[in-house]
Amino acid sequence: MPGALAERLYTAIQRYRNAWSRYKRPEDLRQLLRVFPTVTISEGYLLDYVPMGGPKSGWIWPFAKPNQGAHDDFMPDELSELARDQLSSMRDTPEGQRIAQQTLYRYLRYPGTQLGLFEYSLFVKELWATKSETRAMEWLNLDLLFSRQRFDGVIYKAQSAKRIRRPGVYEPTVRIYPGGGGKVEMLAYDSVAWKRIFSILLRIHKNGHVTSETGKVLVDLG
Repeated sequence: MPGALAERLYTAIQRYRNAWSRYKRPEDLRQLLRVFPTVTISEGYLLDYVPMGGPKSGWIWPFAKPNQGAHDDFMPDELSELARDQLSSMRDTPEGQRIAQQTLYRYLRYPGTQLGLFEYSLFVKELWATKSETRAMEWLNLDLLFSRQRFDGVIYKAQSAKRIRRPGVYEPTVRIYPGGGGKVEMLAYDSVAWKRIFSILLRIHKNGHVTSETGKVLVDLG
C-alpha cells in the first residue's frame, strides 16, 4: 500500500475531524463518506445516526436509512425497539455487532482491492468515532504513521527514545481474505497515554465489522 496515498487520506481524515462540529446530522456523515473515494453506500440509502449522551459525553450509533420518504427521526426497527441505555451497553458486544450488520454494514460497499479494504477499515473506525470522543478516545488519540519520515519525525520531536526497533516496512500492509474481509497492519503513535510507537492491526470481518488489536512496541518514548 503506497505510503504517500495513505498519507493523503490521513490528512483528509484529520481535516474532517477538525470540521465535524460545523456539520449537523446527517450532513456530518455525508462529509465523512466523501473522504473515502472507494467506499460507497447502497443506492437509495444515506447514513444517519442516533445521537447518544449529553453535550460533553456524546456519542453516536450510525445506521443506513432510505434517502426518500424517511423522516428526520427515522430509526431502523432493530434500533427503535431498544431503549437508549440498552444501546449504550451494546456498542462493542456481539449483539451490537449483529445489529450494526443488519442496519449499517450490509449497505456499505467497497471494491475487493487493497485500497478498497484499507479505506473501508479506516472509514468504519472514523464513522464510530465521529462526535464520539468519550467512546473512541483511544482511536482518536493515535497518530497514524505511514512513512519513515513520519516515524523518524516522532522520534526526533520526542528526543526521549529509550529503544528503537525499526520495522521492515513503514507503509501500511493489506491482506485480503479469499472468503471476504481481511486485515490491515500499520504503525501508530499514542502521544497521550502510552507514549509509544507500535503496530496496530485492523481486522475487517465478513459481517463488515472492524476490530483493532495492538501489536509489538517499536519505540518507547515514555
